[in-house]
Amino acid sequence: MNKHFRYSDWASKFVCTILLCLLFTFSRSQGKELQGKWVLDITLEEDGNSVSVRHPMFSAYLVYEFKDTQLFINDKPLSVTYMESNTIKTPYQTLHYTLDSIYLFVREQNENVTLAFLREEDFLNHNPVFRSKTVIRDGKEVIVKNDLPISDLTMSWN
Repeated sequence: MNKHFRYSDWASKFVCTILLCLLFTFSRSQGKELQGKWVLDITLEEDGNSVSVRHPMFSAYLVYEFKDTQLFINDKPLSVTYMESNTIKTPYQTLHYTLDSIYLFVREQNENVTLAFLREEDFLNHNPVFRSKTVIRDGKEVIVKNDLPISDLTMSWN
């Protein structure tokens, strides 16, 4: 009888260890599909239509880059926790996401718009005007990079 309890105790510890490993693996793998750089392609209203030209997110420049347990929003780092049911928690907001064949749809909690991101390469394929080009200027070959600038609101004008 004493051996049975030892075996049972060992078995329960083994099962608990396996379950914890699976849970850890699942929570880590949930974010793996998001890893990399995502560029905002379009902002959608609740009805699925794109936002109007007057909406502040109509022409917003927004890049999410997922690296392990960090999310860089326009190069500003935030620590993230991947929750169940496609939810990401940051210190300041909760993001709900879904993945389509090429799109990452993100909706901030208590917001009425959905942000539709493309991976960087898909965005460049979809919008080739932003792809770098090689041109000849003054007899020299130079690379012209056509980035969207991010305004630096802290910059002072003299």
